[in-house]
Parts: sequence; structure tokens; C-alpha cells
Amino acid sequence: MCKSSNEPGGPKRCSADMRARAQKSHDRVAALEQRQREIEQMLDARRTYGSEGAFRAALNARIRDIARRSGIDGAEIARRFALQQFVSRLFDRDPESWLVTGGAALQFRSMEARATADLDLAVTRGVEDLAEALTAASRRRAGEHGEFVVAVSAGSGPGAFTGKITYMLGGSRFAVAKLDVAVGRAFPFEPDTLVPDSVVSIDDVRPMSRVRTYAVASHLADKVAAMYEVHGSSGASPSTRSHDLADIVILSRCARVDAEELRGAVRGQEQRRGVVVPTPLVLPSEQWRRSYPARVADAGLPAELRDADAALAEADRFVGAVLDGRISSGTWDPDRRSWTPK
Repeated sequence: MCKSSNEPGGPKRCSADMRARAQKSHDRVAALEQRQREIEQMLDARRTYGSEGAFRAALNARIRDIARRSGIDGAEIARRFALQQFVSRLFDRDPESWLVTGGAALQFRSMEARATADLDLAVTRGVEDLAEALTAASRRRAGEHGEFVVAVSAGSGPGAFTGKITYMLGGSRFAVAKLDVAVGRAFPFEPDTLVPDSVVSIDDVRPMSRVRTYAVASHLADKVAAMYEVHGSSGASPSTRSHDLADIVILSRCARVDAEELRGAVRGQEQRRGVVVPTPLVLPSEQWRRSYPARVADAGLPAELRDADAALAEADRFVGAVLDGRISSGTWDPDRRSWTPK
């Protein structure tokens, strides 16, 4: 029997008390875990599709219908669906460690975005084992179907990792995407948070999680500065990335941005890359007039914006006007496609 604390040699808390407290805590955790398992079993039992094979067949039927109506390639729709599922699981379990950049970030903003085979992620806080963290965060949630296989290896530069994610359904591959991960990259603006529209509407899929993406100002600044970077050993070869112009136009049609933030972001990229963005905006070379239409063939842009000069005029009204002082302050309205006063 434990001695009281005021008795000689009596501890403030005896070992028996501590064992009882530990057992009570253990039992509480075990009960919570059991309840969690019961909830997961209930969600799995309520699934519309009784097997991954049935879900896969229904998903393929939905994708074929979307491809027929939209003109988007079915394999691209499947890849977009898989990317959404992967990223939704990632941010559901760990919303603060990741940031979506690159083409996938644009796809999450707009269905007009170009096709991409990549998922670009930035790690915004410490992750000890990247592959393990990605695998754990993307595991199947109750009520869903399919698992992701993640392979990651060190890339060519410091803090760079490359790999691929494979979405498995019914024991076989459904879709694959390349994975590029940046660790330790600095971002000058707070990320944007959004909930992407679902690519495919189907049962047994949870609502999309809130996703952190590259800030619009930063995304635009990257694209604009990249247009005017020169390459080659002599530094005389203009950029051939005419898809950067397409991405600027797509952002003009789906995103709001503050004029002062945009100007500051572009000036920062000019300094970092050693470029000067001309105003009004110009095509980096005549070759863009030939390459641009092919680069936007799989994008959802209207016909009038599949011409390089028309796209350039739209981009200049959006970005060039902020850089040359035509617009000093305000917010871009993507619905009206014009700058509005604050």
C-alpha cells in the first residue's frame, strides 16, 4: 500500500498510482483506435462499388464520357484524376508540409490548363524521409479505392528529388505521373489556398482537400521572366518555351492578383535571373508564332487565343500594363479580364 506524501519516506505519487494512470491512458488510446477502425470499416462497407475492379470500370466509363464531350485525351483525364487523389490525400493528412507548383498548380486552378505528366511539389517544412512521408500521407482513406506506389530518388541539384507516383487499382496500374520535389526552396509570397474542382465526379471519392499552391504573383513572375531568359553558351539563344505565354493567358482567365504584388514578384525574378522584361511585352522570337499553336493544342483556350499575337496582346493587358505603369494599383478580375481599382 502506498504511503501518503506526509509520511516519512512516502512519495508524492507511488509506482502503483503511476501504473494505474498509464493503464488508463493505454486503455483510452486503445478504445479510440478501435473506434477509428470501426468507422473505417463502416465507410468501406458503404462504398457504392464493391471492388476496385468495379470502381475502375465505372471510372473508365466516366473518363470516356468526359473525353468525348471535352476533347481532352482520356489518358490525360485519368492522370489528372490520379494527381488529384494523390494531392488530396497528401493535404488531408499533412496540410502544412507541401506546396503544389508547376503545371499541376495551374490544372488545379483551371480546366483550361495544358496537359502535364508531372507533379511539382515543394516541401515547406522538415521531412526526414521523403519517400516514406509521401507514401504514408497518400495511403488509401476509408471509403476510397486504390493505393499509390511512390518512388523517389535524389535529383541533380541540392534539395532536388525526382521520381514517379503510380495509382494502382485492382492490382494493376491505372495512371502514372512523374514527380519533382524541391526541398529548402524559398517562396517570397504566402501560398494560395484553394479547393480544386473535381476532374471526375464519381462515388467512393472524398471531396477534394484544401490545397496550398504557388501564389499567383510568383507563378506569373516565373512565367514572364522565363519568356525572356536567353540560353546557350553564348547567351544568344532566346527561350523556346512558348507554352509560358499560354500559361500566362490561362492565369488571366482564372486567377485574381494584386498589381503591386505582381510588379514586385516580376522585379524580383528579373534580378534573380538577370533579365529585363520588355514593355510592352513582345514575342522572344519569330519562332514562337509557329510553335505556339501546337503548344496550346491540348489546352482549353478559346480559338481566338490559340494565336501567338492574340495571346501576347492578352498577356500585355494583364502583366505588361502593370510593369510599364499603365496600371499602378488594383486587382485583376479574371471574369471581366480587366484591372479594377482597390
